[in-house]
Amino acid sequence: MEAALYLLSSLPYEEILVEDIAAAAGMSRPLLYHYFGGKDQVAAAALRWCGDQMLADVLGAASVAGPGWLAAGVHAYVDYVADRTPWYTALVRHAYLPGTQMESVRKEVRLRISRGLHERLAPNGGSPLLRLLTWGWVGQVETICREWLTRCDPPRDQLEPILCELLVSALRTGAGLDPRTADALRVLTVDN
Repeated sequence: MEAALYLLSSLPYEEILVEDIAAAAGMSRPLLYHYFGGKDQVAAAALRWCGDQMLADVLGAASVAGPGWLAAGVHAYVDYVADRTPWYTALVRHAYLPGTQMESVRKEVRLRISRGLHERLAPNGGSPLLRLLTWGWVGQVETICREWLTRCDPPRDQLEPILCELLVSALRTGAGLDPRTADALRVLTVDN
């Protein structure tokens, strides 16, 4: 998985050959085909593995934090972005290639983050608007972090509170339109 992620983070997808992945992983080409079936499948498996690692870090940090769970989850996300930049780059760089399985993997990772957030904000169920706002926030965080990696500005101690406040702002906007979003905003402001 790590060998595939390294290649995905450093080369355009169309330039990566199955032979390259197999060689980087220290395995034969036939063995790679046996386990994965081809380049799209091994790339999707590597991205899924990367997403699982990130989700374990983010959701794990948020679940043990108690009050301040959002800041803890955002901190774990930015840790992942900063500490595993090649993996994160592979995850967000190749997620939208048409005709590959990778787009569905990225959507799956986003959906799992959004669901975890939604369950925390609305344990008894939410609303379509709340789902839309949490989904949008996850996309914003991804986009901002991807751009942050190229500049490392603002400093991280400013970036993380900004990411948290973006969710508060989104829910505040939706709270006037939807009582369940207003309830979620109360949960968020009490807990964080």
